[in-house]
Amino acid sequence: MMKNLSTIKQKYNWTLISGLTFFFTVIVLMVLGYQQIVTWLMDEKAVPLRHVVVTGQLQHITKQEVAQQVMSNKVGSFFNVDVNAVQRSIESLPWVYRVSVRKKWPDTLNVHVTEQAVVARWNDEKLLNVQGQVFTAKLSEGLPALPRLFGPQGSEMDALQGYRDLSSLLSINGFSVAQLTLSARFSWQLTLENGVLLQLGRDERVARVQRFIDMFEVISKHEDKPVTSVDLRYDTGMAVRWSRPQSEESKGEKNS
Repeated sequence: MMKNLSTIKQKYNWTLISGLTFFFTVIVLMVLGYQQIVTWLMDEKAVPLRHVVVTGQLQHITKQEVAQQVMSNKVGSFFNVDVNAVQRSIESLPWVYRVSVRKKWPDTLNVHVTEQAVVARWNDEKLLNVQGQVFTAKLSEGLPALPRLFGPQGSEMDALQGYRDLSSLLSINGFSVAQLTLSARFSWQLTLENGVLLQLGRDERVARVQRFIDMFEVISKHEDKPVTSVDLRYDTGMAVRWSRPQSEESKGEKNS
């Protein structure tokens, strides 16, 4: 009886050992297989990124420039591509406002680019987009002349909104704004395309521009000379300056 129990116990132990051995062998093989699969997926040669498809209405940069920017960053295999890093890399290009990057199995990266929508020059060195954000880029040939906005740092949105309001009012009356200057004390000054300088001061700039529009025909006929500047920084009325005739300018230069 004792011998039979010992035999059964021995067989049970061997069965348990065999089962555990088989179980751990399967686990090891699964781990090794997983590692091999991961290595294969990360292998640039095994699963390469072959295509970069660029979409978007591009005017200032080319699709080839965007694709080259992607591939210049050693993106590796399809599975190894860091879409966030690719997005940041493309957004570093001039004229790029926003980028969307998506993977498409088995070997393609879809990139959608939104360009900056420029509305003005800012302080003669940079550009301003429709959101009132400053960016740096080289202007493309054939781009229409941009208005020039000047102002202290941090006043970009104020200057742009002021330009929009005043330009809209002036344009429906036949005038066009060439330059807007916002001083450090937030005093407004406009230069029109016809060369007339408008001094608006800090307050009631819309009302003062309307006063200029209402009176321009009168003041332009008051003298047989073109108007050069109008100071509207008064509660009522304005100070107007007309250009001097060429003969007077010559005399002034000789006397000086």
